[in-house]
Amino acid sequence: MAGLTFAATLSLAREALVVLLGSAIALTLGLVAWVMYSVLAPLAGAGPVGRATTELLSALTIEGISTLPLALLPLLALDGAALFAWKRWAWGLSYAVGLAAFLLVMVTVPDSWGTVDGDYVRWVAVFAAFAGVAVGVWATHVFLERRKAGREVGSVAGLVAIEVDPEAVQALAAAPGRPLSTSPQPGA
Repeated sequence: MAGLTFAATLSLAREALVVLLGSAIALTLGLVAWVMYSVLAPLAGAGPVGRATTELLSALTIEGISTLPLALLPLLALDGAALFAWKRWAWGLSYAVGLAAFLLVMVTVPDSWGTVDGDYVRWVAVFAAFAGVAVGVWATHVFLERRKAGREVGSVAGLVAIEVDPEAVQALAAAPGRPLSTSPQPGA
């Protein structure tokens, strides 16, 4: 059993390190693209190449930075779950770094605090509908993952079941001085 526990722990540690490495790469790529976008933003109006370059850098920034707070949530199918299961302090630190980068890059966009046109009640209704759909998708996902995990436990239990021949057990018990082992003994 110790070997199985060690293998499961090693697998969890490896998965968590892959999550940390992937998050670090996404963060680095997003920050580098953000700096390059800030430098090249004046070229956005200088023709199709300048616009394409700044749009690409903008997309890389948004993808690399804005997904970190979501991907690192400790939900079953997200990357944060493996990190949270491995070491909670590592999850907390990486989540804090991802959230700080998100707030630094996304909230400081000059037009992000502009006036939003439209009826306030309509925006609240849209947000509530989105929240309802998101919670519904999450609940369905949790239900399916738990059901899948229950089936996997049953199939693993079937794989580890050992058939024991009652006659062999009685023969071993009847032989005094004989060790209970299936491997050949020296001199036996």
